[in-house]
Amino acid sequence: YEWTLGTYSSTTTNTSFTPTADRTGEVTLYVRERDVAGNWSLPGEFTVDIDITPPDAPVVSVDSPTNDTTPTWSWTSGGNGGSGDYQYQLDGGSWSSTIRQLLYTSPTLSAGNHTLAVKERDAAGNWSASAEAQVTVDTTKPSLVAGNSTLAVETGAATAAFDVEFSEACATTALTSNVIEEVSKGEHLIYERTSLAAISGTSNKRFRITV
Repeated sequence: YEWTLGTYSSTTTNTSFTPTADRTGEVTLYVRERDVAGNWSLPGEFTVDIDITPPDAPVVSVDSPTNDTTPTWSWTSGGNGGSGDYQYQLDGGSWSSTIRQLLYTSPTLSAGNHTLAVKERDAAGNWSASAEAQVTVDTTKPSLVAGNSTLAVETGAATAAFDVEFSEACATTALTSNVIEEVSKGEHLIYERTSLAAISGTSNKRFRITV
């Protein structure tokens, strides 16, 4: 046999060929065969498209913070030739087997930060760089750490104001101050039921005023 990518090689009996130089794009190999009388055949040919460019990294997202201990990440292709084959990696562990889905729900996670990395493969077998998204699992209710829980108000006063401070920042608008209007004379207990994001359940706060 003789083969060529431009100039015919020396004669060989090998039936396979691996180029020594890196090549990209469409590459055509021509091969011809000689008989015992010295006659060469017409060449046969085969063209291969050599692609070493990886697709772009996927776009990964997750709702954070959350009180869900089994959060779900989702992602979309980053484009540039991705084939829809993905692998994921949770908290730096082993990469998963290849999947063709766009979401992942974790097993039960501990409270704290957790990161999912995702990468995509193209038809030529090139893997993209990985992209990641971090979720904060928070199962601790905020608590009242400061404020006026007992207020003495002058007799006949029309209003009683109080302020409160919670142990952590609240993701939704929470009660930090309020004014009680038109209270009657005597002792009053006021309950504020505060529903906050990233906590388990809700929390009742009690305030006492005396008029």
